[in-house]
Amino acid sequence: MSRSTPPHGGPPDPWDREALLRRVTEVLVSTLEPEQAAARLCDLVVPVLADWAVVTLIDEAPRSGRRRAQWPVASRHRDPARQVLAESYARARLDAITDDALLQRTIRTGRPEVVPGNATTALRAMLRPGQAHELLEALAPEHVLVLPLVGRSGAVGLLSLFNGAARGQFGAADLATASDVAARAGLVLDNARLYDTQRSLAEALQRSMLTAPPTIDGLEIAVRYTPAARAAEIGGDWYDCFVQHGGSTFVIGDVAGHDISAAAAMGQVRTLLRGIAVATQAGPGLLLDAVDTAMAELQVAALATAVVAHLSPPEAPTADGWRVRWANAGHPPPLLVQPDGRVALLDTVPELLLGAVPDVVRTESETLLQPGAVLLLYTDGLVETPAQSVDDGIALLHRTLTELVADGGAGPGTLTLEELCDGLLDRVMSTPPEDDVALLAVRPYR
Repeated sequence: MSRSTPPHGGPPDPWDREALLRRVTEVLVSTLEPEQAAARLCDLVVPVLADWAVVTLIDEAPRSGRRRAQWPVASRHRDPARQVLAESYARARLDAITDDALLQRTIRTGRPEVVPGNATTALRAMLRPGQAHELLEALAPEHVLVLPLVGRSGAVGLLSLFNGAARGQFGAADLATASDVAARAGLVLDNARLYDTQRSLAEALQRSMLTAPPTIDGLEIAVRYTPAARAAEIGGDWYDCFVQHGGSTFVIGDVAGHDISAAAAMGQVRTLLRGIAVATQAGPGLLLDAVDTAMAELQVAALATAVVAHLSPPEAPTADGWRVRWANAGHPPPLLVQPDGRVALLDTVPELLLGAVPDVVRTESETLLQPGAVLLLYTDGLVETPAQSVDDGIALLHRTLTELVADGGAGPGTLTLEELCDGLLDRVMSTPPEDDVALLAVRPYR
């Protein structure tokens, strides 16, 4: 697409117009972030359609008749020296506009508003005195076109286009092209906002179930949850810990999927596992088997990996440590850091995921957790990326944990579990994760 402007500010020729519309669709649909889509829209229309542009997003329908909330998310001026002025004006005008301003009229009517000349004077009359007046005078627009960005149920934003005196006014062809651009951009922004809302709901649902760990005598516990980067979707990762007769149970799990359905399914599986554990007092293997049966009978259509570990305190002060029994349903294996800094992978024969088939009999493994040792449970978002296999990621995690412990120590009085978890995430995750990450660490202090 040519970014040259026709003489006298006239409309792009037909080929350029179609190229612009194709480019708008191609560029905007590649993001689900409203702010990013707005910035890209400004880049696309300046200078092809206007000297400068502002995209303003508007809130949902007003409450109690109040004006719908608006906020500027992107501005672009063809003159880099005036970019800061354009950004400042976009912010200042929203605090200064009157009810008869172009933006308000466009929201009310759903139709474009045009100021065909002497726009600086016309806009001044629609703004309360203050900084917005000064910025407007400095920018000196001569012609203005404001278009609604319409989604499925009304305007989701506004596209304001400004021309100086040298470029000329917006003609019929400009209006037609800008209207088509706005129509496509409105649907994209509506999709992005809907996605953002659903993602926020999913994250809120997920976080509401990732509660703080209980206080358990003799144990130091730390948990972490890091959501996927905003460009990705929420997953079904969770951690849990609760007290049972004769000890405490620790769980890490991951429901397949990356949307609000995965978060809801995670809530079902987590609740089933908790309830069955408390009601039956079953050990890790039988507990996972019972959850499988319950998922089948209740028709919980989900697949999940999980590790369940039960810690029993020493029976006598002279005992070697806490007894750990664990079972693994297709999840990355736990890591064990000994008080002397040695790191071991608690790898066992892989067993089926939860929800795959009913009536699975899972095995249990057992080890001792000495005072000062650390049991680390994690989800695959920590170790698997598009460029790294799970096995390579686990090897990296093993090395990183070994180095971290060597730098700061693992025993009491050295690294706290909070510091250990933060250090591990900082070193392993060099960029925001593409998948959710849940982490659970436990260490006996006596």
